[in-house]
Amino acid sequence: MNTKKVLSIGLAVCAALLVVVAGGFFLGNIIPEINSSNGTFEIAIPKTNRFVITANAAELPDDAPSGSFAGLCQLNRSQADLLHLAYRFYISGENIDRVKVSTDKCNIYYATPSTAEEVERNQSTNTMSDGFFALPDVELDGMEYYEHQVVPGQTFEGTYNEKMSFGMSVPQELWSVNDDPKEAFYETTYKVDGAILTIEVTYTDGSVETHHYKVTAGKVYVPTTADGRPQLSSITRFVEREGEIGAPGYLLTQID
Repeated sequence: MNTKKVLSIGLAVCAALLVVVAGGFFLGNIIPEINSSNGTFEIAIPKTNRFVITANAAELPDDAPSGSFAGLCQLNRSQADLLHLAYRFYISGENIDRVKVSTDKCNIYYATPSTAEEVERNQSTNTMSDGFFALPDVELDGMEYYEHQVVPGQTFEGTYNEKMSFGMSVPQELWSVNDDPKEAFYETTYKVDGAILTIEVTYTDGSVETHHYKVTAGKVYVPTTADGRPQLSSITRFVEREGEIGAPGYLLTQID
């Protein structure tokens, strides 16, 4: 290959790169970056400020608008009691720095994965509002799952953790006094009905996005597999037809 041909190819490559760079700035700061391992150019597309209420951690639907509700989950590892109602949600999103979750009725709780060492170290200091637990996990063939559950009151505010789940909590003074444990659990669960959740997300660029959700209690629909096993990984609606399997719980409806 002669010098003129090499020069023309080099100029063509540079021209194409300038088009990409210029177009990237025009369309939103899409800037090529050099891959240090092989010297090639890669296009870095910036993420969009967005969050969705999801049933599973780090599960951001591509087509869901920011602030929308995609479902709750009842993990087999969930410790279902009156202080930690079984149905939970995650805040999945991009560019999130901090989150604030608050309710105007009852309380909220949050849960984060823990370790066997943390559980053993903190077991003796567990309180009703802050505890470390070793929970059986059917999904892990009977192995234990370790979790830290905290009831901060009506508001949680802190650094974003995509593995942190949130749920509703009923204060002890509101627990039903029904002598039937099953009915008492149902009646207490329904105490969260009508609560308004406010979720405020602060992004890494300093901007803030806030949405409100109404909590509605009822018999939520629990789908089943072909062999009749309940699927608790995504709870999205209430029982609508006779014969559907349901359980006392709640759902969120986006207000704004």
